[in-house]
Amino acid sequence: MPRLWIFSDLHQEWPENDWDPTAHAPQDGFDVAVVPGDIHTPLTSAIDWLADRLLGVPVVFVPGNHDTASRAFALSSIAAGALGRSFDGEEAFGAVWQLRDDGSVARHGLDVETPAIFDRGKWKVVLPRSVENLMAQMRAVKLPAETGGVLFGIVDISARRIDLVDAWPPPVGSKGSQTEFERGVGGLKDDVIKAMAMTLDQIRYVGEWHSHPKGASTAPSETDIGQIGWLAETMSSDECPGLMLIVGDQGVDASLGNVKPALAIEQEVSPEPGSAG
Repeated sequence: MPRLWIFSDLHQEWPENDWDPTAHAPQDGFDVAVVPGDIHTPLTSAIDWLADRLLGVPVVFVPGNHDTASRAFALSSIAAGALGRSFDGEEAFGAVWQLRDDGSVARHGLDVETPAIFDRGKWKVVLPRSVENLMAQMRAVKLPAETGGVLFGIVDISARRIDLVDAWPPPVGSKGSQTEFERGVGGLKDDVIKAMAMTLDQIRYVGEWHSHPKGASTAPSETDIGQIGWLAETMSSDECPGLMLIVGDQGVDASLGNVKPALAIEQEVSPEPGSAG
């Protein structure tokens, strides 16, 4: 059962309610923060305000002034049970549970697409379709020029697995033409540090992505191979490989670079460019 911390309405615009509830958080810790009641502050502002104070802790808003703590506990019990059952299955799933006024529960299923999986040597790279589609959209906007950015994900070193979470657009200072892409660095360091802090370092920088022009293969060019080597050396201090994704007409291809003990760089690419499991 998740440990809940429940506090009342978040009316930041009311001077008499201008208080910081995080100062009264349970001393023994909690897993989820629940805010029952009306949220008069714009929801996105409230989320940002709490995210800055509750790093890495999920926040659940339960609308309506008459929702009780018992209602929140019931919803958390349903979510906890579903989470436990999901660990026993092989397929990803998404769902929303609704607790009705008569006490019955309605389950609304969500479509969850199977991700692309790249097996590269001893490592596995998992690419959600949402991130794949995002990169394809950013490529389409910049054509005929190349574009790119950094990749964020979760790294499990013991399982040798990288689960991608997001692909960022080109930062300030980036330059793209029909033959090459040079990623800029404007504001990137601060943005990366902030993103990692918000997830308690669970999500981190894992590599780079860029696009190739129409008609070009997604196989890495000589320039790309050089960058894979740089990524491998950069990430080796964390025992992680350097990851590069290349987006083209036929989809996405993944390449990994590892630094061997003798500091020789080992490149792991797909046998057939563009192939994914």
